[in-house]
Amino acid sequence: MSDETYRLKARIEVLEAEVEHLRDLLAPEWCAPSEFNTTRAHDRILSCLLKHDRPVRDEVLWKATRQNGDYSAIDASNVLKVQICHLRRKLQPFGMEVRNAHGKGYYLSPESRERLLNWNTGQTTQVAA
Repeated sequence: MSDETYRLKARIEVLEAEVEHLRDLLAPEWCAPSEFNTTRAHDRILSCLLKHDRPVRDEVLWKATRQNGDYSAIDASNVLKVQICHLRRKLQPFGMEVRNAHGKGYYLSPESRERLLNWNTGQTTQVAA
């Protein structure tokens, strides 16, 4: 085989690994309990936030929420902000919150992360009234 063939095969392997990594990032592996009344987009956002213990940038979250639309960067940012706002409203009655680290992205508070991960195990702590 020629050098070009080897180079192309190596590039294909790298791209396949990148695609697999992106699928892992975007796959909604976690679905919110029915009590939360979340949408599929909200579940994708929560799944993305649960995968990372650091703030997640808008671009990654937008990819997690995108629909079959062609949005400009400004539109995408606004759609994401609305989705986060709706999600915050749905989580608030359960004592959970999505926080914003200015310039870094969104993240779940440590308490919210723990409550979400333990929701169905009965190990969640009660919210003070």
